[in-house]
Amino acid sequence: MIVLHSVEEASSVFPNGSVLTWGNFDGMHLGHQALTRAVVSRAGKLGLPSVVMTFEPRPAVFFRGDDAPKAIADIDDKLALLERQGVDYVLTLPFGADIANLSPEDFLKFLPVQTFRARAMVLGYDPAFGRDRRGNFEFLQALAPRFGYALERIQPVYLRGRPISSTWIRDELAGGNLAGLPDLLGRQHSVHGEVQAGFQRGRGLGFATANLAPDRLLLPPNGVYACLAKPGREKKYFAAACNLGSNPSFGNRKISLEAHLLDFTGEIYGENLRLYFLKYLRAERHFANTRELCVQISSDVQNTGEIASKAVAVPNFQEVYPL
Repeated sequence: MIVLHSVEEASSVFPNGSVLTWGNFDGMHLGHQALTRAVVSRAGKLGLPSVVMTFEPRPAVFFRGDDAPKAIADIDDKLALLERQGVDYVLTLPFGADIANLSPEDFLKFLPVQTFRARAMVLGYDPAFGRDRRGNFEFLQALAPRFGYALERIQPVYLRGRPISSTWIRDELAGGNLAGLPDLLGRQHSVHGEVQAGFQRGRGLGFATANLAPDRLLLPPNGVYACLAKPGREKKYFAAACNLGSNPSFGNRKISLEAHLLDFTGEIYGENLRLYFLKYLRAERHFANTRELCVQISSDVQNTGEIASKAVAVPNFQEVYPL
């Protein structure tokens, strides 16, 4: 898959046309996967490249700034998941005032028609684009004869009578419903980041931790979790007992995400660590002394090992934990 980073770069790549879709693709959930599969399939039938145009930063960040919801999957994960779908090209277009102020017709002419020379467009059931989100599927249908493209609309993927959406996924995660996420995402929710130096308290207690900065990550509620961890240079997964919160026994105020990797030795400061949240174990609480704390951590570690061993035993393990 080839990643393009500007309209100028993309404008010379498709002299014979393309099959295009666009959107945020936040989380690349099962609905998004159905859409991108349809794009790849249509492109194969026409002998044209399949193209996804997405936005980075996202429109929500442009319009809402720090109040924008965190992305379910960051741009690196989004690109990796699109590549798994077989997409040929992705344009990651910065969303700013220049894009936001385009009328629907100017958006259509500038991007799908002129930049991608789209001979077919495959879109979700409720596209909205252009200034004030006034462009929609019916608008594209009306202009199809003028610009000579075919148009296909993909219906949502339903689960228990409800269309899968990014909002639904966020609600499940906010409620701590980790078990239900693979039914929506097609995989277990994970976060990743660079391991940073922490307070070094865990090492002193006999439970060394790897620490991630949680401020940019979409996370479940505070508490202790059984997780799987995959350090960047390792090919295997490790069980990890993770604490998300403020460590009330030590009087912290800042939220931290600390992972104790079972059966792992070595230093991973500065390396990428991916965490898959498997199960909520308990709420954070204050312990009267370090002995009580260590007894509880030992119990958390034992529970984590049992839960993680069941996770890696599932037949489709590499599909549920793909990144």
